[in-house]
Amino acid sequence: MSSPNRHVDLNSNTVSADLDGERVLLDISSGKYYGLNSLGSEIYELIDDHEDPVSIRQIVSSIQDRYPSVAIDRLEKDVVSFIDRMVELGLFSEGKVSEIQ
Repeated sequence: MSSPNRHVDLNSNTVSADLDGERVLLDISSGKYYGLNSLGSEIYELIDDHEDPVSIRQIVSSIQDRYPSVAIDRLEKDVVSFIDRMVELGLFSEGKVSEIQ
């Protein structure tokens, strides 16, 4: 399981489209596509909005800001689980943050 302190980025083989209000990811290397639920879509957009890899903790914090009634430990578990699955499928990659800030 990924640590919330790890960073994540989109895999260069991943493209996305919005089809009738649903976010769909396509792995161009395999030709497989995946539909995302609303949480998955939000996570994708948070990662896509940044040029550099984003920390899982930052993603959890951004989503917590939108949904303050959701318990942080539950949210963190769901986000980490989703990201782990996307990394496993090759749609996301664990990123390295530049030492130069």
